[in-house]
Amino acid sequence: MRRGEILGLGWQDVDPKNGVAVIPAEKAKGKRNRFIPLNNVALAVLDELPASLDRTALVFRNSAGGEWDRLRKHWEYAAFAAGLEDFRLHDLRHTYASRLVMVGIDLAVLRELLRHRDFEMTLRYAHLAPSRLKSAVTVLEPKLLKSCNPSSAEKEGEGAPVSQVAEG
Repeated sequence: MRRGEILGLGWQDVDPKNGVAVIPAEKAKGKRNRFIPLNNVALAVLDELPASLDRTALVFRNSAGGEWDRLRKHWEYAAFAAGLEDFRLHDLRHTYASRLVMVGIDLAVLRELLRHRDFEMTLRYAHLAPSRLKSAVTVLEPKLLKSCNPSSAEKEGEGAPVSQVAEG
């Protein structure tokens, strides 16, 4: 989620039963409703927060119960306490995307999760999974090896060697 979406999140926007947060179009950057899937860790964090009886109350509210307007001082303190230098709140979004790609999440899925309009924006993360290209072509190996059956092809004098077929 983006900073404004997090800080503007109301309890009415969270559906723990279905594990989703809904960012209404008027609060979303792209002016489209966003449906954010919440994993069990996010749901546990939300469950620990003091919930308001008022469903329109903000999830992450300041001490007066309103929306944060100046978060920078608090963010800088938290980053310093964690030993992080030159780390912005938005960097968490990049870390989320990077980690998903590094564990093999497809770029099309990442695009949906981040709600990028332009796929070029999502492609910035492609370099984090260079093995995806090798994995894509090796998927065909069992089929190629089975269909070529090098021992019988050599005996009958037909077909190309497996090395030539596999090279594409």
